[in-house]
Amino acid sequence: MRNTAWSLGVSVLVILGCGGGGGDGVSEEEAIPVVRYDAVGSLDTAVEQTDTEGRPIREIPPFQASYGILGSDIACPKCTASLADVGADFHAGSTLQGNYAVYGPKRAFDGDPTTAWCEDEDDLGEGIGIEVTFNQPVHLAGMYVLGGYFKDRATLESNARISLGQVLISGPRNADVVFDDPTIRGQDNLTGEPITKRDEWFERVRSAPAMWTPPTEWQDEDGRVLTEFFSLNIKEAYEGSKYEDNCISEIRLVFEVTREPEEE
Repeated sequence: MRNTAWSLGVSVLVILGCGGGGGDGVSEEEAIPVVRYDAVGSLDTAVEQTDTEGRPIREIPPFQASYGILGSDIACPKCTASLADVGADFHAGSTLQGNYAVYGPKRAFDGDPTTAWCEDEDDLGEGIGIEVTFNQPVHLAGMYVLGGYFKDRATLESNARISLGQVLISGPRNADVVFDDPTIRGQDNLTGEPITKRDEWFERVRSAPAMWTPPTEWQDEDGRVLTEFFSLNIKEAYEGSKYEDNCISEIRLVFEVTREPEEE
C-alpha cells in the first residue's frame, strides 16, 4: 500500500520536525524532571527517586487506555473549549506522501473519524510524533484517541495501530500510555456478553475511543494541568494484516481555556 494513493500510516515516539514542543523559555530550575520508559510495565507503582541535582522525581507507570468502554467520560464541567476557540497550530514528524490535504496532522483533530493523520516512514513509524500548539495556555483534563485508520473496519485491520505512546506537554512533562488493540473484540458493558461480530465491535469502538487523563503529579496547587502544547508520540505499534503504514484517526482534547492576568 506504500506505493498507492491510499496508503495509511502510524508512528512511534520522539517528535521529529515539530519544533521541540514549546519547551523554550523554561529555566533548569523551573523544569519538571521526568523519566522516560524503555519498556511497558516496568513499574507497578510510582517510585520516589532523585535526579542528577538531587531533586525528587516520581516515575509514573504507563497508563492503560482501552477501547469500547461506553460511559467513560473525563470529569471537567468547565472543559468545553475547542481548538477553534483557543487557536492552534498542528505539526507532525512526517506526513504520508507529503499530502497534507489528505493525511496532514490537522486531520487527527478535525472531529471526523473517517480521516486520519498518517506518517511516511519505511516501517511502522517508530520515532514520529504529532503535536498541537495552543495560542494561549490551557488546562488539559484529558484526551480521547482513535489509534488507527477508522475509515472502515477493513482499513483499520489492514494497517498498523498505536500500541505504546507517550504524551508530552509543557514542563516538560511526559507519560507513557499503553493502548489496547482496537481490532480485538470486547464485551458489552451492561450485559457482560462478548461482542463477536467484527462490524458491531468496530462501531462500538468508533463511538467509545480510548481515554487518558493526566497523572495527579502534573496538577498545580489549583488542581489544573497547564500547558502550551500537547503531543502524542508513537513508540510501538500493532502490525496491520496487510500494510506497515500507521495512522491516528482522531485525538479529541478536553481542556479549559485559561488566561494569564494582565500586567498593570
